[in-house]
Amino acid sequence: LYPNPARERVFVNVEQPTEIGIYSITGQLMLTQRVESAKDAMDIGLLPRGMYLVRPMKSNAFALKLIVQ
Repeated sequence: LYPNPARERVFVNVEQPTEIGIYSITGQLMLTQRVESAKDAMDIGLLPRGMYLVRPMKSNAFALKLIVQ
C-alpha cells in the first residue's frame, strides 16, 4: 500500500485481481474497488482525513493502516 500517508490515490500491490475494501476505524465500509495490478490506483480523494483499514473484501488475509491527509 503506497503512498502512505496519502491524499488523492493509493496503490495496493496485489498478486491477482482482488476486490479491495477501505474501512473506517469503526468498521464502516467506505470504499470498494477491484484492483487488477499494482498499477491500478484507488481514488481516495473523497474520503475524510483520518485513519482507515485496507483489506481484501472476501478474506481476512491482511489489514493495512492507511492514513489520509
